[in-house]
Amino acid sequence: MIGQIALSVNIFDAEENPNLELKRDKALYRTQTKNQEIWIIGYGNPRLGDDGIGPYIVKVLKKCITDKEGICFCSILQLTPGLIKDLQNATLIIFIEATVEKLKKGWRFLKVQPDFSYQPCLAHQVTPGFLLGQLQSVYKRYPSVWLVYVQGYDFGLEEEFYPETEKNIEGAISFIYHFVKGNLKQENTEGIKKKGE
Repeated sequence: MIGQIALSVNIFDAEENPNLELKRDKALYRTQTKNQEIWIIGYGNPRLGDDGIGPYIVKVLKKCITDKEGICFCSILQLTPGLIKDLQNATLIIFIEATVEKLKKGWRFLKVQPDFSYQPCLAHQVTPGFLLGQLQSVYKRYPSVWLVYVQGYDFGLEEEFYPETEKNIEGAISFIYHFVKGNLKQENTEGIKKKGE
């Protein structure tokens, strides 16, 4: 069984920094995300069963991807407007979220379109489309943004995944892993071509 993990809210590498409380340490948050071009963001509540799929997948990918330079692994409870500034240098962003929707493969990979119509007034939670729209409007940045939905079944007060959820998680992890590795390879090749010209 894959099992559930406990992650701190809005804190990167919480397990490596056990003394951090459940609040955002802005200095730590900014320093660790300064030059990251690829962002893998899993959001959801690990204490609500399958809702913790996103943060769990980020944790697994962080262990699997050996070349971590330029990659930020982020686990949070929900997407907030405060992420916009941190994402301004990103070229690729992958959001991972649990869904109750029935999905053919148990997971779905979608291209995110910018959402310029949604303007939250003092909102604490936003969508990937809103974040992309703000990156384009405010920073004139146009990263490639994707959303991975993973089907969950049980969102109760548990810290274990529903058995069928584990298969969905494995499929999503495999796909994201190869997608990120492919993007890293492409960036390295482009860098070599530029240097040799």
